[in-house]
Amino acid sequence: MEINNILEQRKQTHGDFKKVAILDAELFSTFNTYKYSSLSNDQYCAIKMILHKIARIGCGDPEFIDHWKDIVGYATLVINELEERNATPTSNI
Repeated sequence: MEINNILEQRKQTHGDFKKVAILDAELFSTFNTYKYSSLSNDQYCAIKMILHKIARIGCGDPEFIDHWKDIVGYATLVINELEERNATPTSNI
């Protein structure tokens, strides 16, 4: 498939790239004014990606289920990391 056809298809579900970029930057800028420096790398990345998916929902097709699944996926990755990090080692006594 030609790249322009792919981009046109994505525009239908993901929204206009320029508009998504603006909303993405605004969302992250707003979030960035808070406690982002205390986040781990995985938390920071997941929040950035979740905000990007929210921008796609806001500018694209809110019925496109993959946006919502992606948000759940990124949140699950952080949950898994937190559970692993906070797991109490069991003793073999």
